Amino acid sequence: MLNRREDLLYAAQQLSKWRIEQRISPEEIVNLHAAVIKKMVPDVPQAVVDSFDMLIEIMMGYGIAYREHESLVHRQQELEYEIEVAVGMQQTLLPETLPTFPGIDIGVISVPANKMSGDYLTAAGFEEPAGYGVVNAYAQWRPQQYENVVVQLNVDNLFDKTYYERSSYVANSERGGGIRPIYAPGRTVSLGVTVDF
Repeated sequence: MLNRREDLLYAAQQLSKWRIEQRISPEEIVNLHAAVIKKMVPDVPQAVVDSFDMLIEIMMGYGIAYREHESLVHRQQELEYEIEVAVGMQQTLLPETLPTFPGIDIGVISVPANKMSGDYLTAAGFEEPAGYGVVNAYAQWRPQQYENVVVQLNVDNLFDKTYYERSSYVANSERGGGIRPIYAPGRTVSLGVTVDF
């Protein structure tokens, strides 16, 4: 008797896996089970029929929540893939090897950001910002005769990308109100000197 019960439980587990693969909703399984019970036991008490009806309604809510969860997981996977593609594309823009000069350090920073969207953004009056990628480069030189001096050249937004950061918004005073983004500056070059005492 115990072996038969274990076999039934194993069969139920396999059926559950198959149901998920076939995207069959939980309420359909409960509905099928109720139909089989009614067929096997023609004079099923009304209380049992009512309990199945209530269970089907509950499973409908669970099924909707499960499908929403699946959709979110799928969307998250898409976003992760898009970020990987964006990072890969940015890496192709960067040189494989940086030139070397005595006393000079050169570096590049790549900053990817994906698109943001959703009801909360639009309800709050925000636009849906597009994804962007920004490349910043710098070089610093320490003269051999002046080891306490560092000259640094920075080039932010090397490719002059038009974008705005997620936190850069201001209330729109024009007609219609709402919120408008503050765009980041274009390519910016700065030169600085640091002296250590």
